[in-house]
Amino acid sequence: MLEVTQQPSHRIPTAPADLAATHARWVSQGEFIEVAGEKISGGMVYVGEDRNSRYGSSEPSLINPKLKVARSVVDIAERLTSYWPSYDSISPEARRAYLQWLSSGRKAPNANIGYVFLFFYGLERRAFVDAKKDQTAVAEIPSIIAEVERLLSIYGGNHSFNNYASRFVDFLRQGTVPARRYLATPPAPLPYGYEMPIELRIGLGQLAVDKQPLPANWALAWVLSDHSIGKRTPVTRCEDAFARLFHMRYEERYGAGIVLPQNKTRLKFQYNTASAGLPSQDLGGLSGLPDVTATSVARKKLQQLVDECTVQLEPYSRYLGRNPGATDALEGLLQLPISLWPASARLELDELKQRIGDGMVVMSCCR
Repeated sequence: MLEVTQQPSHRIPTAPADLAATHARWVSQGEFIEVAGEKISGGMVYVGEDRNSRYGSSEPSLINPKLKVARSVVDIAERLTSYWPSYDSISPEARRAYLQWLSSGRKAPNANIGYVFLFFYGLERRAFVDAKKDQTAVAEIPSIIAEVERLLSIYGGNHSFNNYASRFVDFLRQGTVPARRYLATPPAPLPYGYEMPIELRIGLGQLAVDKQPLPANWALAWVLSDHSIGKRTPVTRCEDAFARLFHMRYEERYGAGIVLPQNKTRLKFQYNTASAGLPSQDLGGLSGLPDVTATSVARKKLQQLVDECTVQLEPYSRYLGRNPGATDALEGLLQLPISLWPASARLELDELKQRIGDGMVVMSCCR
């Protein structure tokens, strides 16, 4: 049984062009549907009958309400799906479990990751197929990104899902390639996965092409995003102190910044979809941009600076390890390089130096 109702002032979108002939459609966020007794209020799924499936592979995420679903409740943690699940080929028990996961808000942390992927396939289709010809789908991209980031916060511990979902978000966030991206603030490191943000790599490539020096903030963003650059505990434990010290040392050594080479390796960003029903996607507009991260020259210079800053921050890092949260304690601040002391402490030190120079130092001691 399938029932569809519309939330107040929420338009029911037309069926995606490629699935229109199959009596299937996209259920937008905010719509309510009921399938096999499961009340699903989150939307963001394809529902309907794919009459073309007998002639070829069906859209794997499509929920066909005419397919058999187990009557009794199923443990959603039990693995009942294959590596590439498809709603039309999984068992009735697996369909019940998947519908349970959807109706409970797509948030059960112990759910079989196959159900998360099955839902994710539909988001890929909406972004890569529907959005190419439907402005309604284009407008939903921010909501799709937010939903995938929410799923990552729950299921990001699964390496496979983490890899696909983090690259998917990075790909969608990029959209089109901006001109002279390096003139703006560099992007933050990706919270998931192990790749550098494509937006960061684009900015670095543009710096090389324009023969502009690598600014300190972009150099720091490269350091923090590149897993090929070794970073010990002080980099993360003393995040703010490391950032300030790195900026100082970088500008002392390289002035306006390192000029990056225009190497022959060209920048390319391809997203290999998780869904077996979709082709890989290529980000356009990258022609002629070098992938400067493919060379080791600049990376070695950055690694050297990271190591030097780390050594200088190790005493402060050890103090914070013993005293978590005491970032502003005087005992801890004394472990920092003087250049990182608070302005008030540096002022007192300057005054002390002046008094020592005049031979007028008053000291008290107790036995």
